[in-house]
Amino acid sequence: MIPGLARRIATAEREGRKEIPVGSLEPVRDFTDVADVVVAYRLLVERGEPGEVYNVCSGVGHSVAEVAERLLGLARHAIELAPDPALVRPVEVPRLVGDNHRLRAATGWAPAIPFDETLAAVLERWRAETAGR
Repeated sequence: MIPGLARRIATAEREGRKEIPVGSLEPVRDFTDVADVVVAYRLLVERGEPGEVYNVCSGVGHSVAEVAERLLGLARHAIELAPDPALVRPVEVPRLVGDNHRLRAATGWAPAIPFDETLAAVLERWRAETAGR
């Protein structure tokens, strides 16, 4: 979801468009920076109990609307969201947020990279990707 929104924003910036299409803004998801995930996996290899189940997640939910607004706040010009029924999934889980208490207890892990930093990095990556098009 984040890469798709960031790609649409980067493309809109490059093309000078004032709108990007979006599906449902209501679902809530749990996001974790990939670098934090790698640290969690390393710690699980070192300290985790074989056969146990650990959720590698932030434990914090962000709605699609919140993610979109934060990314739009980083845009180089004003861009608005344009609802597109074709992007709405026929079946959508309203809320998916994990519980990382077992992971924290076993390893001492906690997400270290701020969510806004992750969003900015993903948007910058898509700006670089779309620049050559």
